[in-house]
Amino acid sequence: MPVYRSKPVKQRLIAMMAERFPDFPFTYEWQNTFGFVRQNEGRLYDYLLIGRSFEERCQSGWQGCLDIAPPGRGYNPAWSAWTTRDPWRRTAWQKVSCEAVLYQQDKTAFLDEALERLAENIEQQILPLYESIFPKLPSSELTRWQALAEQILPQLETLSQTDPEGWETLRRWQKAAARSKTLREEPPERMARWQEEIAEIPGFQGEWDRSPILRGHVFNWFTHALGVHP
Repeated sequence: MPVYRSKPVKQRLIAMMAERFPDFPFTYEWQNTFGFVRQNEGRLYDYLLIGRSFEERCQSGWQGCLDIAPPGRGYNPAWSAWTTRDPWRRTAWQKVSCEAVLYQQDKTAFLDEALERLAENIEQQILPLYESIFPKLPSSELTRWQALAEQILPQLETLSQTDPEGWETLRRWQKAAARSKTLREEPPERMARWQEEIAEIPGFQGEWDRSPILRGHVFNWFTHALGVHP
């Protein structure tokens, strides 16, 4: 059986989303998943993720599909989740039943039709979940992460705009520290100052010093917020 290549999808998908769902701008692609993120008040972010696959399937030939991942919501602008235990986010794992949308069969592509169907699925099955399901999810644990996001994210954004070199230096340290627990114990001055601030935020105050698990979650939050993929 011959081997086929996928037709270009990324730019057409981004253009469709910008036209149909402008409040979900494209952020980045990671592991064949395209992330579109909507920012709400209080530094709350809605994650709308679309995966692309192109592979050979038994007796079906080569198929290219677009698939909507379970939608998520959290207090971090980065949508990628390396574990299911990030306490600052929630994902509607059991609430999505959208079938994958076929955009190519062997060398024949029908991307226009696929994108139209994908948009309909988003409108009819995904967007309503942000209003009906997420507000009912347990939120007590999320309260402190909202306070952290509101206090730290503006400082991260200011740093990236006013001191790009300092921003990159911090990202390099974060990436190295994510691979070495020893390095985490000696954070740069700016990170140490933020940790002191977080230790005084309601929800962290009192627990910060006695909970290495909580400090680990905060470290992972920074890894995501800084756009680091360790």
